[in-house]
Amino acid sequence: MQDISIMYLFHLAWRRIWLIIIAACIFAMTTFAYCKFVVSPRYSAQSTIYVTNGNINMGDSQKDEDSATGLSGTDVSSSIYISYTIIDVLNRSDVYREMANSPEYNGRYDYGKLQGMINVSPSSQDKSMVINISATSTDLDEAIKVSSDFAEFCETYIPEKIDSNIKVASSYDKASNVYPRTYMSTFVAFIVGAAAAFIIAFLVDISDQSIRGEDEFINQYDIPLLGSIPDFDNVLTSTNYKGYYGKASYGHRLKIKLSGKNSEDDYVKTNVLEKKQVPFAIVEAYKNIRTGVAYLLSKDGKNSITITSANAGEGKSTTAANLAVAFSQLGKTVLLIDADLRRASLHKKFKLENKRGLSDILSNNIDFDDAIVTVKPGLDVLTAGIMPPNPSELLDSAKFDKVMEEMTAKYDCVIVDTPPLNVVTDSMLVAPQTGGVILVVRDGYTPHYSIKKAIADMDFSNINILGAIMNGSHPKNKNRYIYRKYSYGYYGSYYKYDYKKNNYGYGYSAKPETENPSETNKS
Repeated sequence: MQDISIMYLFHLAWRRIWLIIIAACIFAMTTFAYCKFVVSPRYSAQSTIYVTNGNINMGDSQKDEDSATGLSGTDVSSSIYISYTIIDVLNRSDVYREMANSPEYNGRYDYGKLQGMINVSPSSQDKSMVINISATSTDLDEAIKVSSDFAEFCETYIPEKIDSNIKVASSYDKASNVYPRTYMSTFVAFIVGAAAAFIIAFLVDISDQSIRGEDEFINQYDIPLLGSIPDFDNVLTSTNYKGYYGKASYGHRLKIKLSGKNSEDDYVKTNVLEKKQVPFAIVEAYKNIRTGVAYLLSKDGKNSITITSANAGEGKSTTAANLAVAFSQLGKTVLLIDADLRRASLHKKFKLENKRGLSDILSNNIDFDDAIVTVKPGLDVLTAGIMPPNPSELLDSAKFDKVMEEMTAKYDCVIVDTPPLNVVTDSMLVAPQTGGVILVVRDGYTPHYSIKKAIADMDFSNINILGAIMNGSHPKNKNRYIYRKYSYGYYGSYYKYDYKKNNYGYGYSAKPETENPSETNKS
């Protein structure tokens, strides 16, 4: 889980900006439509009554009375006290009962309805003799009439029922729409929608236990990150890469092909290997990883590595295959071994038969040379062979140790693809026979607890961990600066590079040999 900071929250909001905007707009539009077409509007009309104790003329202001001589100050204080007393009286039910039974109303209103419509309150001005009378109704005219009538009713009711010395004057003030406040409600709904979307995105984000980005891996783990491979589908369908070929771009057509259900899918998706145009960013990612792996092996005087992952579906076999091609382009002799005897896949990526392979060698059925397949000069592949009933026992045998000794002596580089560490123990049996293990993790997919368990198991078995490779790296999981530099550098400036057709492997040129990608990729 990410450390929660201001920058983390900012990047989260930026990553989910469209979700937040859409949610906010939906909330706002729903609220606007509800206020405009569903809710019955409510109006408030306000009248005022001015109360004195009888010694103050109704035409004089309170300021004039304060400055007068004699008892005017006491009269003002008395009038203010009387106004608060009258407010208490006017909030009683018997006042509204008498108004409802008055000749003017003659029972047209139930006194309870009148009391619900009318609100009596002191003026907002402190120490004032003014009392506000407001009436609320769905009918504007009704609200105005009720507030005016009640104020006039108070002119006679107060002197008659409370004190004949009290003088009361009333006046109509104003009317306004108090509910709904459409524009204010719409604005508030927009803010609430944005906040709700952000909170949901935040909860989902902090509950997601998968690894996200190079920075997170580097900060949480002590093993070196050898490099990251951009998400294949994302790069091929990116605007910059498609833009070179226009609407019917090769990347777009390859994306469609990848989404199909035919048997070519796995082969096409690993065509960093051969014959296909591959984005510059992906090719360079494998070359950078190749450089780091070569350096680590040379330090220990080894020439073999084990490729594995914590769980299935993280791209370890594709990574192993493409890394083997990258090493073969250095002019080295490379052997790629499929040691996943339970779920072999390398033969599919190279479109090879899997009738003879590693399991047959270990079962003493065939010789080593009879199972090796040369897929291009410098690159040989040893498939898994027929799935045996006892894969762990075969990999833990003296025969496998002898085979590895022969292969590491014969080839400059040996790459072994093994099953996931957290699924079966086969990788732990193969790793001691090689120079070390490279752990493949998938950006946004591999859970942290799986990575921690895999590393802990290898540490317990005293296995040399060369490092990790982040597969399917997405620019959005990088910080903003790295994302801009990476996307505009690789995806933008270098999209003009094209990968020429050759027998096996990849290269690049300044522009395609032909303007028609379909002609470039004819077999």
